[in-house]
Amino acid sequence: MRKLKYVFNLSIISLICIGVSGCFSGWGSIHDYELYDSGKPKKTYETHFYENSFHEQENLFYHSSEYYENGRLKLEEWSEFNRPLYRLEFYESGQLKSEERFINGELDYGAYYKEDGQVKPTTGQLIDWTTRKNLHKK
Repeated sequence: MRKLKYVFNLSIISLICIGVSGCFSGWGSIHDYELYDSGKPKKTYETHFYENSFHEQENLFYHSSEYYENGRLKLEEWSEFNRPLYRLEFYESGQLKSEERFINGELDYGAYYKEDGQVKPTTGQLIDWTTRKNLHKK
């Protein structure tokens, strides 16, 4: 009898905890957008997150797209754990303007283009993928 009462009391406490404080954690996502006055999309957002039992959110993955008023893609960005991963930027004509790749939130690779598609000369130093990979092995 005593064991049964103990299990029963523990179950009631567990149910109260679940009901009152929402002890469970879980995954979620948010999708949102902004529109131009014309009704065409201006910006779209997509966030995937994890919420722990204390209702603290940790953003795991984020993706956004921006558009010119003519409907063409202007900017596309991806990030993970609040650090940038990849970014593409376009001219209003639709031609690729820049592409950037990040590792641990730091720029690892960048390519920049003129509106006619020719590669722009860049300043600064970008480490190529092979060099970066070898640096992390040490």
